[in-house]
Amino acid sequence: MQQEVGFDGPDELYGAMKMARLAIESLHAEAGLGFYRLILVARITLDPPRQGWVKVQDIRGALLAGRPPDRRILSALRWLEPSVRAVSAGGRRAEGRIDLVAELDRSRMEAVEDLRAGGDLDLAARVQLLVQTEKELFWTRSPEEVVYRVPQSEWVHILEQAGYDRRLLLEIPAPNPEEFPELARAAGLLREAQEALFRGDYRKVVVDSRAALEALTEVLKDRGQPEWKAFERELDKEGRFRLARAALFHLCSLAAHEGERPTDWLREDAAAILAMVGAVLRREGRRLQEERRGP
Repeated sequence: MQQEVGFDGPDELYGAMKMARLAIESLHAEAGLGFYRLILVARITLDPPRQGWVKVQDIRGALLAGRPPDRRILSALRWLEPSVRAVSAGGRRAEGRIDLVAELDRSRMEAVEDLRAGGDLDLAARVQLLVQTEKELFWTRSPEEVVYRVPQSEWVHILEQAGYDRRLLLEIPAPNPEEFPELARAAGLLREAQEALFRGDYRKVVVDSRAALEALTEVLKDRGQPEWKAFERELDKEGRFRLARAALFHLCSLAAHEGERPTDWLREDAAAILAMVGAVLRREGRRLQEERRGP
């Protein structure tokens, strides 16, 4: 059920009645250049005054995220193209649908993901209207916040619309599957891990990351995991990289054997592992392709 908030008008025109009501109906997103745009589609209803006319000239406010008492301001909120879609009433009720826009940078989107922690997301808008009557121009603010809950499945789709999933954390390489089938398999597993991160399935992120490391080990063959020689000074750079990969595989294996030692995997755990495995895959994959193709 949609939440609706009301706005007071001048006493001489509305008395105890509400002048306007607003509810958020849907949410979608667009990818900007260096930012992400969230678009809240709202329904505004403007009741007729006792005499004359009223017109909503502009809508401004703030977009907040989270649930009380931890709700925080996320971004400014503005009406897209108010001059084209102004809503006015004179003699009868008027209703319109408007786009309210919030623009977020990457750090704010990541803060939302931390807040959401793989679940639903509560958004709230503090809204004020710029209203014109025959006698005056004034701002009126609703004493309530209009809340819109975004289900987890819907938010994942919104992230895709914004292009956020393609920019987050790492760029996963896409090797030729015919030339490097094992590398392509590892990259595919890492993409599955990234999708699991957006769904909030953090254990699967770690399990898929382990599988990607396993696929990489198969393609490296003679560069397999070394013996555990963490304090052996004779290990060269490549030997220590192999050791680091072995340690990362050992960490990820904890998720593959949950029955032995149950573990609470957090978003920051999953994101860190995904970033580390992605870095390993990029490095080793690039070296392997250069060796096979030659100078």
